Amino acid sequence: MKTDPSSAERVSSAEELEGLLTADGDVSADLRDRLLHRLDGAGHVLIVDQLEKECTGQDPEPVRQLFRLLDRLLEADRDNVLKVVAAGRPEVLDVLPDPGHPTVQFLAPLNADDLKQAITAPLATVPALRFEPGLPDRILADAGEAPGRVSLVQLVLTELWDRRTPSALTHDVYSSCGGVAGAFAVHAENVFLMLSDDQPERVRRLLVHLARPGDGETFVCRPVRTVELAPELVVTARKLAEARLVVLSRPAGGASKEDEIVELAHEALIRQWPRLGEWLTESRESRLWHEALRTQRERWELQQRDPAHLLRGPELAEAHRRLATAPEGVSADEIDYILLSGRRTRRRASWRTTALWTLAVLMTAAGAAILNLAI
Repeated sequence: MKTDPSSAERVSSAEELEGLLTADGDVSADLRDRLLHRLDGAGHVLIVDQLEKECTGQDPEPVRQLFRLLDRLLEADRDNVLKVVAAGRPEVLDVLPDPGHPTVQFLAPLNADDLKQAITAPLATVPALRFEPGLPDRILADAGEAPGRVSLVQLVLTELWDRRTPSALTHDVYSSCGGVAGAFAVHAENVFLMLSDDQPERVRRLLVHLARPGDGETFVCRPVRTVELAPELVVTARKLAEARLVVLSRPAGGASKEDEIVELAHEALIRQWPRLGEWLTESRESRLWHEALRTQRERWELQQRDPAHLLRGPELAEAHRRLATAPEGVSADEIDYILLSGRRTRRRASWRTTALWTLAVLMTAAGAAILNLAI
């Protein structure tokens, strides 16, 4: 197996592999025989990265088929010259068949020292090429602690490599591309421009939902549970996760899809991507209302659903108006809260009406009694 094939060879190999995977019959046998035949006995590692890309959440069968193919490939390797490493997000485990013998390792996010090594170590193997002093630390500082920072670093390193001088990756190039944030914003716009059909509108709805108003005119990232999103926005979130614009994760101990969280990969999107900035500015008033609704509902939950913390009066009227005109982004729990508030208001109004009628009847009866006594 060649470790550094030409572009033409890579295309040819990809077409050959595609033919094997789409052929009739025992696909794994043909692929296995060809692959093992090329191994020279010295030991090889087959890496399957981003396994979750085949797991859409709608149809998990493709990732199961791929995993079974890899499993059969290992079973056929009697000389034990092949190791297979499949990397993917934790949710892949939910759809895989029982692996039997493979080992599952959960990897923690890279800390600052490890990420710096990931930045600098590859360049150390390239003769006469270096980072300008201080550039790796600058990249690390700009990447911050965001959940998607590795992808951001990858984007800016690619830009630095493509525009390198004969001897260095430079501060000037890094500054000209806007640093980590600028490179990520360019990537986001390129992804958006490749969307088709109704995807742009879904992307707008999702990304606006993943930010909330901050101090002044600012916005900050807001992680959202996928169960709060409309089903079509969950599909959109998975597509954007493939493009590294959002991150899907689960809290510690989370075991079900109800625990899944989606958030922007980096706050740089809010600050540096003009398109998202425009969307957020346009939606600011509705986002402020939505945050107030969320706070009110959370207070109601904390107070054991005390009716005193339900909506009423102008707040309830505004909630009904917004629910009728722009329900997108309002979760099922929040809709239930609004409807429950409305039912309570109607019951109270009915009670008041009944009480007034009862009082009127009693007063009429009392008046009649007094009149009879007078007569």
